[in-house]
Amino acid sequence: MSDRVAVTLRDISGEPVFPLNDQLALSAFDEMAAGVDKHDLPQFLADRDDPLTAFLAASFSLSPFLFDSFRAHPELLLRIEEPFIPQLEGEIETARVAWRDADGKISDNDIMVRLRVSRRRIAFLTALADLAGIIAPKRRPRC
Repeated sequence: MSDRVAVTLRDISGEPVFPLNDQLALSAFDEMAAGVDKHDLPQFLADRDDPLTAFLAASFSLSPFLFDSFRAHPELLLRIEEPFIPQLEGEIETARVAWRDADGKISDNDIMVRLRVSRRRIAFLTALADLAGIIAPKRRPRC
């Protein structure tokens, strides 16, 4: 397994990400702490001194997309400490096989729900990985 595959947000090196302003960062801290109790999120998200929590709060203050995604779908942070590349690859595979079902009977609506969930998770993880410097800009696909 290469080093790139095992990289997590805790492995962030170089300069930290700073929040846009303290008010937005405090709001993000408060919402993550509330999510620990309400949504069974990892306990470290309630610790403002944790470097990963601070990174997430700063990221949410800089990106309305990330903050809104978290607010609407707190489960996006359930596996936040796990390596990024395997998570992304897993979500891509989930999207590729979204049309398959054990019974062979799946509605178009169910396929679209599966695709939306995978797309949301991929976009969220990719945005965080970009801010953390885990995925270099030259590695992102161009449209």
